[in-house]
Amino acid sequence: MRNFLKIIKNATILEKLFWLYVATIPFMRVHNFPVTGQKVQYSDLVFIPLFVAGLIFLWRRKKMILLPLDKMLLIMVLIFLLSIFFSKSGLHSFIEFAGIIYLLLMYFLVSRIIGADEKWIRIVKLWAIVAITLSIGGLVGYIWALLSKAPNFLVEYYANAENTPLLTYRAKASFRLGIMFASYLHASLAPIMIWIARRKRENRSCFLLWCGLLLCFIAAILTHSRVNAGIALSLFCILSITSGGKILKSFKYMTFLVFVCYLVLALVLTVWWIFPVKIEACKDDKAVSIYITKSRSVYYQLNIAAVEIIKDHPFFGVGMGNFNEKSVDYIDWEKVKPSYQNFPEKVFRNIYKRGKLDPHSTFLGWSSETGILGLLAILGFFWIILTDFFLDFRGGRNTLWGYAGGIFFFTIIGFLLNGLYIDILTMRHLWFLIALGVSARKIHHGYKE
Repeated sequence: MRNFLKIIKNATILEKLFWLYVATIPFMRVHNFPVTGQKVQYSDLVFIPLFVAGLIFLWRRKKMILLPLDKMLLIMVLIFLLSIFFSKSGLHSFIEFAGIIYLLLMYFLVSRIIGADEKWIRIVKLWAIVAITLSIGGLVGYIWALLSKAPNFLVEYYANAENTPLLTYRAKASFRLGIMFASYLHASLAPIMIWIARRKRENRSCFLLWCGLLLCFIAAILTHSRVNAGIALSLFCILSITSGGKILKSFKYMTFLVFVCYLVLALVLTVWWIFPVKIEACKDDKAVSIYITKSRSVYYQLNIAAVEIIKDHPFFGVGMGNFNEKSVDYIDWEKVKPSYQNFPEKVFRNIYKRGKLDPHSTFLGWSSETGILGLLAILGFFWIILTDFFLDFRGGRNTLWGYAGGIFFFTIIGFLLNGLYIDILTMRHLWFLIALGVSARKIHHGYKE
């Protein structure tokens, strides 16, 4: 306890602001403001003093290294900026562009300022503690909802599965939606596994951390979201490069089984909307009848609309933030009406027909808004970062930093898989994770600025 208080006392204001930022990232239930909606979160308010303190710190340092990844990010920003000139709604494009700039500034500060081993590992530990705590909250909320047969503030109520209690409730903890919670837990795999690796190298027990990792995985599954495919893939790959006994191997094979099941489920639900499902026993009790209502998925309609937009605007797209409204013109609403038959008319009229639903695909969504050039810039960015992490892993997998490179590599691979059916480019936790990875590379290779 004394050591803990000493660390807090000796930490600089800048370091404490980083801690506060990490702790507030997962708290994503804010008021729905006009224009910005729910885009501004608590962590963004913390970022204001963090940004000022960070600039002062960097100004005093004066000398900075421009990494290859920074050059790719600059190209990506310029292409995104060009797409705004082809936008018919400058306000939407400006808000979306400002959001990306904010995430890049956050990445820049983290990757440039956190350059000491001890400061870096403290942030990793804090992230792991917050994630495990939230996973416990999500599990408690889920069990509470099942026992009380009523939703609570820790779970999301999914009315379309009301005949199946286990699917009616979805763990969300401090997030607005369960899928956001699952994605955050996905990013949290990296700090937890790095902390475990560090303790093992110090010959210290990490049983509680393994339990925490398992709780995070279970909590992610209880969100009942498609992103569990990417989570299971990342965890399986990370466990595959981790030495351990029979229990670890059993856990690894279990995650692979979960990955296969969720991958099939994710692909099916991306194309078809399957509900409700009714199972009835025949009168002679010798057979069971299964009735399935099947229609084209809402996500599928949006993906098709994105493809059509790309055909009409191949190079620079329709402008950042304009897919929602533009997609309405590319959907034959009478033809796709069966896809919306189980939604209330009010939801169909106010959300879907008015263009208030995101494309639910990083690659198709950003291609439709920033064109093929924007997509190539995004892919180029991920190619560089993945190559760097893989080279670190291949060159020193028996060291902590080499192993960390493998963890970052496989975590991002899982995110790219999930990018097929969600937008990963606007996630604060993903950008912070990438920044932590770049910071780790600087420490490992001894970069001095």
